[in-house]
Amino acid sequence: MSARPASFTSDREVLALLVEANAAADDANRRHDAYVQAVAASTQELSDGITARMVELREAEASLTTLEHDARARGEIIAHQINADAEAAAKATRLEADTYASERRNEARRAMADATTQIEQKQRELETNVAAHLAEMEAIKAARAAEHVEHVSKMQQSEAATTARLADLMRTHEGQLSSMATTADQALAEKAAAHAEGLKEKEVRLAALEVTEQELHARVRAIDAIVAADGSDSGLVELNVLGKQFYSPRAWLGREPRGVIAAELLRWTDAGASGALLILGDPTHFHLILKYLHTGTLPVVADVSQLQWLEREADTYHLSELSALCRDGYKRLNTVGVMQLLNGQRNLSGMDMRSLDLSKIDFRGASFYRAELDNANLRQVNLGSDSTSLQLASLIGACIDNAYLTGCSADQANFSKSSMVGSYAVGASFWKCNFRKADLRNANFSQANFSKADLRGVNFKGATLTDAIFTDADLSGADLSGAVCTNANFSGANLSSANLTSTNLTDANLTQANLTSADLTSTNLTRTKLTDTDLASATLASTNLTDANSTDHLQSMLAGASQASARCGDRSERTVNSVAYASQDQESAAPRGAARTVRVILRPGCRVCMDSPLSPCDAYLSMEHFNRTLSLRQNGSALHSTSTSHSIRCGWLQTQTQPPDPKRK
Repeated sequence: MSARPASFTSDREVLALLVEANAAADDANRRHDAYVQAVAASTQELSDGITARMVELREAEASLTTLEHDARARGEIIAHQINADAEAAAKATRLEADTYASERRNEARRAMADATTQIEQKQRELETNVAAHLAEMEAIKAARAAEHVEHVSKMQQSEAATTARLADLMRTHEGQLSSMATTADQALAEKAAAHAEGLKEKEVRLAALEVTEQELHARVRAIDAIVAADGSDSGLVELNVLGKQFYSPRAWLGREPRGVIAAELLRWTDAGASGALLILGDPTHFHLILKYLHTGTLPVVADVSQLQWLEREADTYHLSELSALCRDGYKRLNTVGVMQLLNGQRNLSGMDMRSLDLSKIDFRGASFYRAELDNANLRQVNLGSDSTSLQLASLIGACIDNAYLTGCSADQANFSKSSMVGSYAVGASFWKCNFRKADLRNANFSQANFSKADLRGVNFKGATLTDAIFTDADLSGADLSGAVCTNANFSGANLSSANLTSTNLTDANLTQANLTSADLTSTNLTRTKLTDTDLASATLASTNLTDANSTDHLQSMLAGASQASARCGDRSERTVNSVAYASQDQESAAPRGAARTVRVILRPGCRVCMDSPLSPCDAYLSMEHFNRTLSLRQNGSALHSTSTSHSIRCGWLQTQTQPPDPKRK
């Protein structure tokens, strides 16, 4: 085929048009690829992209159609100018271009179909996931509904059991009331009979007293007649008191008509009044008896021994008024004697000072060794000296309020039922003393020594016991509420059933102490030593155990329950069990900070906080491997019951920085 320049130029233009169409198709293909990528990124974006791409494809088709029409028109014009070979070439080129464009359009349609398929597949997967999630939610709701139904059922069963128990208790109570009423009626009848019998006895005694009174009146009249017959008090009667002669006017001897001397005078007169009047008594100080009969007052005595003799003889002669005067005078004379001894050697050892009023006296340096001070008044006395001794003294029921006892030694003394309210006894020694039921409120016993003392039932309310020593002391049932016991030593002490409400035990030592059933509500146990401390059945609500020093001994383990109870807030409480056993699943020689597993078995008596009134919650015990506070945490699961005891499922003993995984049981 020969080349013609004009035709060649026209062919090139056609080819350029075809190349331009091919470029447009390539551009459409690139845009299609971008569209496919956009569809893979997002379903919504893919849908929007497909729509936009279809618009572009339509525009490209329209442009291609326009180009084809233009090329065809120009080809027709050129066809007339070229020879048959050029027309055939043009037709072949046009056919090739149509084929290529058709292929591009088919590829675009296939890409659009693939994208549509992917979109539909994503939509189906999304619908499947949504359906599965809805099914899972329904299953969870069903499970919760079943749990709620089971919980309600348990509540109803518990309520029914409680109602039945209450009915049994009511029946038992009614039976007891009936029995008590019967017993009371019987006791009342017995008391009425005893009262009637007592009234009869009193009537008999009254009748006898009336007879005696009549006899006394007759005796008084007879004595008055004897005195009147004598004419004056100058008539003396000779008295023979066991061989010793005394002389007394007849009127003196008849001063006490009920006494033995008046009776002997009347008998002697009736017998003829011959010889001396015989009196069977002690003649040693009989002149004191005659002085009393003369004056009617207490005669002057030389010392306590004479007063004791006079009291004894007054009882012998039935002179009741003289006996009373002797007792009052004895007290006054003893107080004077005490003051005399204080001004001398200050040795009051062994003295009987019972019921004396010794208030506001300075006893510094005095020795009360084995002295008897029962019921004595020692208010505001000063016993504050290292040389003051109350060792083995008896102060039962004594009042020692606001006294000063700093540094004094009172080892083995008996202070039972005494009162030392507001007293100041810093550094005093009360080793092995008996303080049973004593009142020591608001007293200051800082640094005092109460080792091995009997302090049962003592009232230490509001007292200051800083640095005090209570080793091996018995404080069972004592009241230490509000007391300040910082750094006090209670090692080995018995504090069972003691009231330690709001007590400050910061830095105190409770090693091996017995606090069973003690009340430690709101007690401050910061840095307190609780090694081997027995806290069974103790109440530990709101107790502060910050940095308390304890081991994992079975009795100390309950100490952490207070923190859990405080965190539980208004959750209900139920007495379930006390910690009675603990075992380690790992070696005790594990490195510091290593996790250990502890199993706890509870027995009746311990207050454990619960999430519901039906069952206590699982306990997770967490503690540092060495000397860290043990704490009890709750997860709300029910306890498993084994025979008559309950056991907490194994928790994980870990450091506080590594909380237990709730999935690990």
